[in-house]
Amino acid sequence: MADDNHTDDNITSMDGLIKKIFDLCTSRGLSYSGMAPVQVSPGVYLIYATEMNYSCKSHGHCRQKTYTIVEVGNQLKIV
Repeated sequence: MADDNHTDDNITSMDGLIKKIFDLCTSRGLSYSGMAPVQVSPGVYLIYATEMNYSCKSHGHCRQKTYTIVEVGNQLKIV
């Protein structure tokens, strides 16, 4: 039974992380699909996102790039 609760906590934590990343990307003009990030070390994640610039919005010339997300305290930052 304890293992089930632990798994639920992990899922909730990942969902929370994805929501924080989604909100951060939105505030920076990036389109993030919500796919689970790749953890490369504690507190450091890689994601794929698309910059929603004029060329992408107007002409469909969009480019997905890799971004590094770092946890600093309770905040996330794109570096």
